[in-house]
Amino acid sequence: MSQRERHHVGSFQAKDEAGNKYTIDVFQDFITTRTSSGTHRVAGTKELKCNGEDVNRDAKGKYQFVIGGKKLTSDDPSAE
Repeated sequence: MSQRERHHVGSFQAKDEAGNKYTIDVFQDFITTRTSSGTHRVAGTKELKCNGEDVNRDAKGKYQFVIGGKKLTSDDPSAE
């Protein structure tokens, strides 16, 4: 049997070309499987969101909203 859970694992600051600041939240899936040999937990995919909207990671420090295409940059050490 397996179970998938999504957890908020961090956040970091980014800004657009006009200097407006945004907080990007990082969510990660964790898959837990139970077998006769025990329970195993594996980290799965990460997802970036800003104010509930999906954000793509183009490269470290470069991001883009899925809808609308607004580009963001970040030099935050916590940035994905």
